[in-house]
Amino acid sequence: DVLGFNNLDDVVLVGDGRLGRTLLSYQGFADYKLNIVAAFDNSLEFVGAKVNNKPILQIDKLTPIVERLNIKIGIITVPKDAAQEVCDMMVSAGIKVIWNFAPVHLEVPDGIIIKHENLAVSLALLTQKLYDKKKDINENQ
Repeated sequence: DVLGFNNLDDVVLVGDGRLGRTLLSYQGFADYKLNIVAAFDNSLEFVGAKVNNKPILQIDKLTPIVERLNIKIGIITVPKDAAQEVCDMMVSAGIKVIWNFAPVHLEVPDGIIIKHENLAVSLALLTQKLYDKKKDINENQ
C-alpha cells in the first residue's frame, strides 16, 4: 500500500480540451473515491495550467508519472486521430483500465479493460427511447 501497488483510486486524463476540462472539474468522482491526479496534453497552450487544482502536464510526462504513482486507470479525451497512440502509451506505462471518449474503437491487448463512450450514440439511444415511448402512448390511446 505504501508503495502504491494497490492504487486503484488515482486516475490520469489525456486531452485537456473542453471534455477533458469538464471531467477534471467534475466533483462527483470523489464520491467514488476516484481522484484524477493530473491531465496531459501536447498543446503548449494548456500545459502549465491547473484545472480544479489538477496540473496539466506535457504528454511526455505521462509514463514517468503513471509508473511512479503506479496508476492503473486512464481517461482518453483526445481527437480520434490521436487516440490509439495515447492508448498505446497508457498501456505501455502500465494503465490497465481505459475510459475512452474519443470517437473511435481502440485496440488493446488482452488483460486491458476498456470502456468506449460515444456521446452521440448515447443521445441517439435516448432519442429512440423517447420515440418508442411516444409511439406506445399513441397506440394505447
